[in-house]
Amino acid sequence: MHASVLRSLTPLAALGLSLFCRVSASAPDGIYSAPAITVPFSSFAATAKAFAPTPAAYRNLTPWAPGELRYELKSGSNGSETFAEARTNKHAVVGTLKFPTLVPVADAFAEFEYRVPDGIAAKEIHLNLRIQGATKQSNMRLPVVTGKWVREKISFANVIGGDRWRLNGDGRRLTRTDTGDGPLATSIEVGLIVDKGGEAVLQFRKFDVIRQPSCWGPLALPRRIDIPTSGVTRTLPSSGTITNAWLQIIADSPVEVIVNGHSLGTAALRNVDTKKWPSTSIPVAREFVLDTHLRTNQPNTLLIRPVDNAGATSVPVLCALGYTTTDTEGNAIRHVLVSDSNWSIASDTPARITDRPYKGNEPARWGAIVDIYPLRNPQAWTTSATFPHDATPFSTAQLADVRATANSLHLPADAFPRTGPATPWRTAAPASPGNPSPRWKLITPQSIPYHFLGTQVIGLFPRENYHYYRSMSDRYPSEDDYLADTLAQIKKLGFNGIAPAITTETAFRSGHDFGLTYFEFLGPASGVPIRDFEGRTYRMPDPFNAAWRDAQRTRVRDRVRSRGWLSDPAMIGVFVDNELNVDGAVNGGSLVGYFYSPDCRAAFVQWLAKRYGNSIEKLRDAWSPELPAAATLASFDAAPDINPASVQRDSAPKIVREEEGHASPRSAAKTRGTVRGDLYDFAVFTAATYASFVLEVFRAELPGKLIASNRFMGNATDEMLAAWKDYDLIAWNVYPFARWQAGIYTNSQLEDIRHAHRVTGKPIVLSETGIQALDTRLPNPSAQLYTQKQRGEEYAKLLRQVHDELPAVVGFVLFCWQNLSDTEGQSWGIVDDDGRPYSDYAQHIMQANHELMKTLP
Repeated sequence: MHASVLRSLTPLAALGLSLFCRVSASAPDGIYSAPAITVPFSSFAATAKAFAPTPAAYRNLTPWAPGELRYELKSGSNGSETFAEARTNKHAVVGTLKFPTLVPVADAFAEFEYRVPDGIAAKEIHLNLRIQGATKQSNMRLPVVTGKWVREKISFANVIGGDRWRLNGDGRRLTRTDTGDGPLATSIEVGLIVDKGGEAVLQFRKFDVIRQPSCWGPLALPRRIDIPTSGVTRTLPSSGTITNAWLQIIADSPVEVIVNGHSLGTAALRNVDTKKWPSTSIPVAREFVLDTHLRTNQPNTLLIRPVDNAGATSVPVLCALGYTTTDTEGNAIRHVLVSDSNWSIASDTPARITDRPYKGNEPARWGAIVDIYPLRNPQAWTTSATFPHDATPFSTAQLADVRATANSLHLPADAFPRTGPATPWRTAAPASPGNPSPRWKLITPQSIPYHFLGTQVIGLFPRENYHYYRSMSDRYPSEDDYLADTLAQIKKLGFNGIAPAITTETAFRSGHDFGLTYFEFLGPASGVPIRDFEGRTYRMPDPFNAAWRDAQRTRVRDRVRSRGWLSDPAMIGVFVDNELNVDGAVNGGSLVGYFYSPDCRAAFVQWLAKRYGNSIEKLRDAWSPELPAAATLASFDAAPDINPASVQRDSAPKIVREEEGHASPRSAAKTRGTVRGDLYDFAVFTAATYASFVLEVFRAELPGKLIASNRFMGNATDEMLAAWKDYDLIAWNVYPFARWQAGIYTNSQLEDIRHAHRVTGKPIVLSETGIQALDTRLPNPSAQLYTQKQRGEEYAKLLRQVHDELPAVVGFVLFCWQNLSDTEGQSWGIVDDDGRPYSDYAQHIMQANHELMKTLP
């Protein structure tokens, strides 16, 4: 991909050096302060050299390109505008702005003006942000406009993507800092990508970095402190008027909050009404408003102490306290105090408390992230224009409208007749009993042909998309209201079902009320993983391990019974695994050589002995020409002692025929040499053993439902596919991002899907597919389209392509309802991170879905 071009560039020169920047340092005693004003870095002194098109600035500019570069200062046709122009005969040109001091990511923006002349075959603009200590740079891709000056204002935070990095930098490969400053940027690069072989021309006439009004200040991070039974105290400044004061706190067990002797209440681990929000999955801070309890020009004392003095010796706590003051010039200054060593133990002889960075899972039940500042914006500092969320709930009238719409789409309780083993879901081949059409079909328990059209990622997932989770939690009074509105929107878009991945169980149950069928997902039970010679593990459990088999039976039985899957008529079936890295997958994975867990090793020895008729001489004759000279084969038990990496490979591929004892003819390119051939065959045997046992368990516990295979990652070898041929459905994850400015499958992708059907004889569910566009201002590493309108148009083409060219496909699942901004940093969603539909995309989805359903035979 072209994105890799910029990621690999190292000799990048400076564009606009020596910017003056104003970054608030941490104040003494753990108080972090920042002015709540816009601060352009280049606005202070005449000596400041932000990029501007002057001869002096021009001499400091040295852009970079992979080919011959011509760089000059130019004037417009009327002589009124001056700009710098970089021109190269290769397909990329880059300008870098290096910062003279480190810049906080949380509240900094790049503001620049660029132009790409008409006639340039421009593809996209790249922004690459370099972070101090990061293992790799963050990048964003933008649609390019040619022939006119374009002004862009891009948040550094958006280049990183998501919000989790604010609390836990490791989520974005960022180095955590213990100084209270959060991630710091060192430079930003702006580049132009054009069609390969074309000329690249990029003109600049402005390039600034600014800091915006921010609720984060320098992004102070709460640290873990363990509060003793006497509690801890903190004193706020004794001069000036304090306003917009707040406290957020999470405690492992209940603690009381006291301000100036007045008890404000208690806080614990999940400070949320679980009856209204039953799926809350992370610790949530309780937020206290402090203004009415603070005194002007007097010391203000805060005390936090455990409620149960007879309980544990100490209580782990994270907290943050913020307030606003006004300086002598009338500027508002925001201050943040976090839990750290500046808090004192409440006793007759006060002492500083010990603190440590919070790195997640400390205590273990807290999880990777917690819902607290700086991840969560305090309401006292929230306006409709601030990040990371708009905390405005629905008005009474808005909520009434939402509920009325949802109620109008509700189905009667008996809309789905009850089902069971005697009335199963099933599949039907073309022109078979119950299916006169030329396509494969799902058949409902009422014997009605059915085509599944669904979407996924429905629910609140703070680890994957914190912004969306917080916005929805603020907007709706309960999870029931959120799900009813969301599922009603999905129904109106023309979908008839919902699916995994990561859709919540409450969404599946609620979908039933809207006539939405669903597939579930249940991966394998935990167990000893298979491993290779070097000890590297593979996420497939050892299928020969008896303890894992028992655990798998228990897991499936308990899940089926606890969730009522067997009797739920809306449930079609279940996917049993996701994107195993089997041989032939598009990520280049392989199971070959993963047989060194104890039970798998024993199974390999037994399998090898059977293959060679228990004759070690036959094994030596077959293997020895390809083994290192020092290798010996004293017995079959010694075969695993040879490192598979040391085996020689044939220079030409060997074609293995079915009559030579293999399950089926195999692709010649995948088999090189006898040893590698045997190792591959055992990998297939391992996969088949795993697949058949998983199927056996599901068949026993879930009769009448369809059991779908591992959701294959775009491809697999014939033998790996054949291992799943007894399943009802083959699940296939495939994305149409191989073509620039197109969102349909390539001929090879279509043929791979047809081939999977031919090998297994089973219908296909496209269990994950999606399209992105660059105009969302998310990182978008794999987007191939510019706009949401294009995205919608390509979705319609994709849906029609699948219908016209893939008659074995019985289901289509669009990835996804919401973006996964904090994990993938990509814009797959139908709605943005504030829950608003991308209107052009959504309108095309609705039209295409309804047209498809009307035309299905």
